[in-house]
Amino acid sequence: MHMMKPKLSKPTIAIVVMLLGAVIFFLSVNPGDLPLVALIGPFIYVFVFLFLCFYQLFKFFRFNNLKLASLIPTILIAVLLVMSSLHQITIKDVIIGVTLTVILSWYITRHQS
Repeated sequence: MHMMKPKLSKPTIAIVVMLLGAVIFFLSVNPGDLPLVALIGPFIYVFVFLFLCFYQLFKFFRFNNLKLASLIPTILIAVLLVMSSLHQITIKDVIIGVTLTVILSWYITRHQS
């Protein structure tokens, strides 16, 4: 009996490559040795990675407005990461952010065209 190989899509390959690149980067770089401008790069990298992951997840669940639905949780996580790195995050910030994300996600799913 002939077994079919699972075919990987280009976005899946891109996510895996980005994840491996992130692991190598974060394990090999000391943030204390980087100039301030170079510290922005990892946040952009994480933002793009999360966006691609959420995009594929929402595509799997057949959301109509993929870009907007993917941006909402991506922005929430990115803002929480930035605030956390600045040591300015509190439990109140997390609760407000999660609440807004749930409300916006509900609104998007109810008003898809």
